Amino acid sequence: MYNKTNWQDHVVDQNGQVIQEGTPLSAKNLNNIEQGVFISNALNAVMAQFNRLLLDRINENEVVTITDTITGADTDKSVVIPSNKLRNRTTYNVTPVIVSTTGGTAGDIIVSAKQANGFKVKYTGTATSITVALYVQGGML
Repeated sequence: MYNKTNWQDHVVDQNGQVIQEGTPLSAKNLNNIEQGVFISNALNAVMAQFNRLLLDRINENEVVTITDTITGADTDKSVVIPSNKLRNRTTYNVTPVIVSTTGGTAGDIIVSAKQANGFKVKYTGTATSITVALYVQGGML
């Protein structure tokens, strides 16, 4: 534990009389300074790592919303991810939310063939078309 030292000058008058005792320059006081510098450097390193992880999390959490209409004829429709940030991994998440269906049910929404700039999507239901919102998150670290 670091304990702050309040340093005082050693002051004498013209006759050599001590007016104020100075703080002794000792191993104990110097080691206390060293401990404070060490703790400060360690804390700065931890904070730098925390800030980097926070920045990575912010960058990784960009959510792109794509609204697209898919017809039954689209066996595997290609979807391009519009983004100002380049995805450099295919481990991003795609969360589909059905907005509307025409002519039947949507069934399951299947996302496949992920690439850095897009993926394929299809549905298994009986609908002639579905409109789906696709929320894309991650893949940018």
